[in-house]
Amino acid sequence: MRRILILVSLLIVCAGAAADTRKGYDAYTGGDFKTAIEEFRKAAEGGDAQSTYMIGYLYEDGKGVAADGNEAAKWYRLAAEKGVPRDAIQAHMWSNLAASRLAGEEAERVAKVRDFIASKLTPDQLAKAQEPCLT
Repeated sequence: MRRILILVSLLIVCAGAAADTRKGYDAYTGGDFKTAIEEFRKAAEGGDAQSTYMIGYLYEDGKGVAADGNEAAKWYRLAAEKGVPRDAIQAHMWSNLAASRLAGEEAERVAKVRDFIASKLTPDQLAKAQEPCLT
């Protein structure tokens, strides 16, 4: 019985973190960076690695908060400890998709990240990373 209660509690926390992460992304894409960081913090407190990473990104870029490299590094480190994926193929795929959806300086910055990742991939890995974008 105790195991069931623990499992249900974990599911509730995870569901709440997922909702906060979605709210954070919605606020971020809408340009409301203060709300984005608030929502990402809620999700990060619930254990969400992606939200933890996004907090680092917002501190690095000074969106919704004062730019602070040390604070950004702290959040990136926490995200890594929580298990942000380090799959270079997926990283390229997602940065390629993001670059195609953004405009201006944001698109340029993401394209630079994508190109850096591409420089670390073999030709076969790069082809695999581009497959989802080709369909």
